[in-house]
Amino acid sequence: MCSVTYPALILAYTGQPSFLKFYGIAVVFVMTLTYTLVVLTMIMIWKNRILLVISYVLIIGYVELIYLSSVLYKFREGGYLPLAFAVVLMSIMCIWHGVYRRKYYYELDHKISLEKLKGITTGKNLARMHVLAIFYSELVQGIPPIFEHYVTNIPAMHSVVVFVSIKSLPISKVSVEEQFLFRQVEHEELSVFRCVSRYGYTDVQNEEEAFEHLLVKRLKSCA
Repeated sequence: MCSVTYPALILAYTGQPSFLKFYGIAVVFVMTLTYTLVVLTMIMIWKNRILLVISYVLIIGYVELIYLSSVLYKFREGGYLPLAFAVVLMSIMCIWHGVYRRKYYYELDHKISLEKLKGITTGKNLARMHVLAIFYSELVQGIPPIFEHYVTNIPAMHSVVVFVSIKSLPISKVSVEEQFLFRQVEHEELSVFRCVSRYGYTDVQNEEEAFEHLLVKRLKSCA
């Protein structure tokens, strides 16, 4: 038992200095990042006075700069690892954000007008179904092009169609009454609705009831 324990302890203590160097920089950079986000929150969300923001930047920023400069000498001794991980994660996030923007602008440039919507939904070869269909899109106004693609590949039309956009608001909570905003799109044969579902940054999705069930319940109460 001792022949296994002692080598393990030696390896643990041997790797401890490298781990501490990895940890010294990681913690300080997290503190610096948190400080930066607080400054942005004070300016963009809390709308604090500029003198208060400048005072916070000068006082807290000076302390953060001292902490950061005190650990930078450990960068070449293993402290570069958290920065390398951060670069990888930021690259993934930037790629995701770029694809998301391209998708949004594609939907914005190819959205379907009301006249075209009437032409799509009045096709003679479309099977009529007395059920509800939900389409998710980032567009708050207009009909997303995915609807035309759906009708082209699946020649069926639902009696009620809802285009849903989910948006996060820079507030803590959104009341249940204001969570779903509905607007009916003018159409002669179908019941077409636009829906914007809004959430605050502390709102938790109801796990007991599915999102679609909540949406249908709110739609019935508004109809």
